[in-house]
Amino acid sequence: MRLLHVADVHFDRTSRWEETLRLTQEIVEIAEREAVGLITIGGDIFERQSTPEERNAVAAWLEDLATFAPVVAISAKAAVPAQASALRSIWKLASFAELSVHVRTF
Repeated sequence: MRLLHVADVHFDRTSRWEETLRLTQEIVEIAEREAVGLITIGGDIFERQSTPEERNAVAAWLEDLATFAPVVAISAKAAVPAQASALRSIWKLASFAELSVHVRTF
């Protein structure tokens, strides 16, 4: 099985936003091209307390990834305390119940 691991994406509208969106789209393309069997995401998903635009971008990214392989995202709540709340918000935005996306915060 091929594994694609991504860490510390730091979605942040105030810093390198366009670059982040371009690179996360490239990650989706890699997942498709390499026919990965599992995608893991670790570390910080957000740089700071997230905005609705950032949460929407993450939700869309996770949904895109999940069309190619199951996604497991593990985020450290200690790094950015608001991440757990943001990830719960994302869960409500996306149709993750129908996709194979699993999010866990510590």
